[in-house]
Amino acid sequence: MSSMILVHIYLLLLLLLLLYYLLLWHMYLLLHRHLLLLCMYLLLHWHLLLLCMYLLLHWHLLLLLHRYLLLLLNRHLLLLLWYLLLLLDMYLLLLMLVLNRNTLRLLDWHLILCYCSSNYGNKDGKALQHLEFLSRI
Repeated sequence: MSSMILVHIYLLLLLLLLLYYLLLWHMYLLLHRHLLLLCMYLLLHWHLLLLCMYLLLHWHLLLLLHRYLLLLLNRHLLLLLWYLLLLLDMYLLLLMLVLNRNTLRLLDWHLILCYCSSNYGNKDGKALQHLEFLSRI
């Protein structure tokens, strides 16, 4: 039972990493004309990639060692260890997102403005209307 939970957690982390790469690919497609902004975006978001890689490596190693840990520890202690590590990882993820929220928001607004001005131009102020709409969301 506990091994199935761990496999689901591991698959969820893999899915998160895949979504992160899809987000980066989407940003590349949007900003292929603005390579400087894309590089700034990647530099500010590198911590999320490192965190995803840490979580994957961490859980992958624990899944590999699960059988050996089960021999060394009591089943209840091992389950408690899994849950404590999961809580620690979730805390790290939340802390990373909260600490970098303001800097990410500032750069994301620059990217949205750049995207709107390149797609709509400045005809009839559509880029500014689009930005005002996004700021209300």
